[in-house]
Formats: sequence, C-alpha cells, structure tokens
Amino acid sequence: MSVIPFIGDKIGHCAVIPPSDVNISRLNTILDSAVIATEPDGDSLYICDGLAMPIWVHLNYGNKLVHFMTYHDTAEVDTTIGAVCANKLSGRLLLVQFHYVDHRLYGHYWHSYADGLQSRTLIRVARAFADICHRALNEDFTLFPRDAALEGGTSQLQLL
Repeated sequence: MSVIPFIGDKIGHCAVIPPSDVNISRLNTILDSAVIATEPDGDSLYICDGLAMPIWVHLNYGNKLVHFMTYHDTAEVDTTIGAVCANKLSGRLLLVQFHYVDHRLYGHYWHSYADGLQSRTLIRVARAFADICHRALNEDFTLFPRDAALEGGTSQLQLL
C-alpha cells in the first residue's frame, strides 16, 4: 500500500479538525490533498476520480456525521430478489449498509466527527467505502450485472 503525502500547510495529516470547523470546503481540501478529484454537488461533494468508484460525501451537521453514499443502476431485477441480494451483501461485507430501491443498489456509511475529524481517517474511510462498494458489484452471488468495462460485457449472475 502506498502512502500519498499531504501537500501544503493547510491541514496536517495527523491534525484533528474540531467539529465546529468541519465543513464541505474543508473536506474538499483534505480529499484534494490526497489526489482525489471532487466536484461540488450542492451541500455535498461528488468524488469522481481517485477511488474505486464514484461516491458522494454529505455532512449531517446536526448529528455530526460524515455520510458516504453511492449507488449503481441495475437491470430490471425483481424488487424482492434485489432486496435479498442487498441483505446478503450487508451481511457479508463490513462497513457498508446496502439496500435496493427502484432498480438501484445503494451503499451507505456514516462516520462520526463528534469529537473531531482526522484528515487521514477521512481519506482512509473514503477509499475503504469505495473499495467495498466496488467489490459488492463483483460478488458472485448477486443478480446485478457486472460493469462492462470490468468484465468485457454484462451478464446476469445467479443468486446463490
């Protein structure tokens, strides 16, 4: 595993950011220092490059939570079967909570910053979240079509 050095003097890699100083602009600076490309998306950040797959990062200021979220559009999979697959993924893969709604597989994770946020932790959690969600799309027991770029084509997979 390679370590990407932090650039600039705005945020040290071990600095704990007080909860009152956590905001979207600060998260953008932290992610940018790790060469993770972001785009502002209203009150959140869309991470478009530098991770295993695109994700969104939102802040829940009231509960002091960083919310990581992504989704993947799926083929016409029955809602019940999609829910069963999402439950199996949630039980098998740590960190991410999966659910299936309207032909989309969603992944969520909430990270507390009630006692502050360490920049290094934010980067590690973002990378782990994207890696786990990417892995979920490639699990053999899902019915979700695999990414054509990864597999050379899409196919329906068996549930078990």
